[in-house]
Amino acid sequence: MNRNITISQEDDNGRKKRFEFWFHENFIAVHAHGFTDNEKLAKSATRYRNIWGCWYYCFETFIPRFVFEKIFSSKECIKTFVDWFQETEEE
Repeated sequence: MNRNITISQEDDNGRKKRFEFWFHENFIAVHAHGFTDNEKLAKSATRYRNIWGCWYYCFETFIPRFVFEKIFSSKECIKTFVDWFQETEEE
């Protein structure tokens, strides 16, 4: 059975961002797209273009299941993730 999570957000200009995660048997697919004024962010994406006076961007990747198994079974990986999360929350 495939499961998914979709997270949507809207910026101050009413532009939407969407982050989608699909959980398959052997991998997780991640798809993110939205609009931004940040040209550098857009050009770092898998696909991008200038449209409607701003930048559209799209990121896509697949993360194999064994990678998540490694993360959740390794104290070092969990610690690194928690440290990263806490540092970004403080900024």
